[in-house]
Amino acid sequence: GVFVVDTRDEQNPRTITARRGRITPDDRENTVVLELQDGSAHVVPEGNPGHYQVSRFQTLKLPLSVSDPRSASVRERNPDELTIAELLAAVQERGASGEKTADLLVSLHKRFATPAACLVFITLGTPLAIRIRKSGRGISLGLTVALAFVYYALMVFGHGMGKNGLIPPFWGVWLPNLLLGGVGLLLFIGGDRESWTPASLREAWTTAR
Repeated sequence: GVFVVDTRDEQNPRTITARRGRITPDDRENTVVLELQDGSAHVVPEGNPGHYQVSRFQTLKLPLSVSDPRSASVRERNPDELTIAELLAAVQERGASGEKTADLLVSLHKRFATPAACLVFITLGTPLAIRIRKSGRGISLGLTVALAFVYYALMVFGHGMGKNGLIPPFWGVWLPNLLLGGVGLLLFIGGDRESWTPASLREAWTTAR
């Protein structure tokens, strides 16, 4: 009951099924051999999708590398795929060789800034909800969508600026949280609604009620 997808030849990937299989090591070549018995190989050539090739075999031997995939350089992986420990190690390694670390630092700060955004929206949303609770659901929904759009736009802008080294990665990632969180804190400590609401908005809310 063996099922194998062999994509080492990108032009002719193979799907192999076999009744039995076993693995034997080859220490001299630093490989293992996957020996399949009583099966078939199915190939759909990439350049000729109208053709379908099937070949049966009694025995098929596939040499496989036994190198540890974890030993691959972290530079070959997307920073978002690395753990925090791997990111810190990669930042230190690149810094020692004089290479840019902005993309790694952006990914590192994202691990903390993204969950912190929940607290930012609580800090901002609570005083806003108190101030517009009588203004109708339409205004509440519109304000919610507007805040989400503003946060997303600031996040994309900050991440791009940080990765390109135009601003420090810390400020690029934490910019949306700091700005919206600051507004939320001002609303929390700002007293009544009239002290922070522009006159035009106060008149609109009064008319809506």
